Amino acid sequence: MNLASFQTSARPLCDSSDGVDLAATNSVPIDLIHRDEAPSGSSTYSHTWTTIVIAALYSPATWALIVAVGLVDWVWLRNSRLSFGGWRDVGYIIVFMWALGVLGSIRGIAKLADLGHHLAMWVAFLAVNIVFTYLWATLPMPLHDAAFARINTALGFNWSAWYLWILARPWPRTLLSAAYDSLLLQILGSVSYLALTDRPDRNRELLWTVMLSALCSAVVSGLLPAIGPFIPGSPPPFSVALVALRSGTLSHIDVSQLKGIVTMPSFHTTLAILFTYAHRPPSRSFIPVLMLNLVMLIAIPFAGHHYVIDMLAGAALAAVSIAMVRAAGFAASPSLASTAPSS
Repeated sequence: MNLASFQTSARPLCDSSDGVDLAATNSVPIDLIHRDEAPSGSSTYSHTWTTIVIAALYSPATWALIVAVGLVDWVWLRNSRLSFGGWRDVGYIIVFMWALGVLGSIRGIAKLADLGHHLAMWVAFLAVNIVFTYLWATLPMPLHDAAFARINTALGFNWSAWYLWILARPWPRTLLSAAYDSLLLQILGSVSYLALTDRPDRNRELLWTVMLSALCSAVVSGLLPAIGPFIPGSPPPFSVALVALRSGTLSHIDVSQLKGIVTMPSFHTTLAILFTYAHRPPSRSFIPVLMLNLVMLIAIPFAGHHYVIDMLAGAALAAVSIAMVRAAGFAASPSLASTAPSS
């Protein structure tokens, strides 16, 4: 069996890149023993294990980054007052999604392989990153709300007036809140849509831009912490959580129940841009995703209790992440299958 034949049959195990004609590849299932050959027992055994390894390591670089962040969390937690629980349920989800991806890879079902593997990597990264974010938030850095509020004033944005205007109008309030809370739906919808439309390159690009921007966001928020604007006497839950975290009164946290505590930069702004970019033309989903995220951007000062500078920083972070991923060529990097030995 030659290398070209193996690469063709192993196509569902690869992450495609922009510019690759996905329709030109053959998505037939991988035969552990080629029908036109009669390999020896040792070559069959080697080919079987090669197939299993490729199916399990769908994107080695992505998993390497996730594991690296997890190790940083583990080392930091050993010297921290914080503890995290609830890992079992998260682990079950990761294993289940990963198993779906492996099944799709071995059976030659490209869309199932892409869907399962990317959902597993999303859940795994979000789990280790939220811990990473909370750990950075424990740094005893001074709050920067006064400076950020002055920037709001200089830009002519009256946060209190905007918040109270939305709060007094049920329909705008409901619409904006629903758009702001759409992130989980957008993650599941985007990963599923890109997998089902045969765009593993877009799925890979989306995940990498989110990972890089999320890690940068955690570091920046730890160095430039802020509670965020709110009406006196009515702080939002995430602001209360951040205050408790900084004061030391919050010490044990369920990782499956965690929510964002980042004010600067606005990660909702970053994600709105990254999701829209992932669905860019020729994707047919571009217009509805664009409209949803435009509404979410309008909602961010109200529902997310953000300053204008938070959103500007979030937009800059998205642009830098996109540029870094494209410059590094993550979507175009060779897959494990391309280096598989011929039998």
